[in-house]
Amino acid sequence: MEIAHYRRIAGEKARFVDVSAPDASLPEGLSRAQALGRFHVTTQTRDTLSGARAFIALWGQLPGWRWLARLAQLPGFPLVLETAYRAFLPIRPWLVRLMRRNGRTLP
Repeated sequence: MEIAHYRRIAGEKARFVDVSAPDASLPEGLSRAQALGRFHVTTQTRDTLSGARAFIALWGQLPGWRWLARLAQLPGFPLVLETAYRAFLPIRPWLVRLMRRNGRTLP
């Protein structure tokens, strides 16, 4: 749901790739398993960011979310966000199942 929201507001500022698609174009050095396991962003300079750093980069490009990117870049915040993201990852499959049971989907 969150990625669908980002996709709606991003317009031309971001291109989203469904990495579960067999023909998905992945950044060099990134396996399908890695791409499916964490959120990734490839920047305009072709750097591939992962986890909290990827979200911060995306927020910085989205109207209405830039304030959050600026806040998230304050000293210490990226580490706090990455720690929270890593804690969330094991819970995510359970949340996906719960949402599907309730007729919703998570990307």
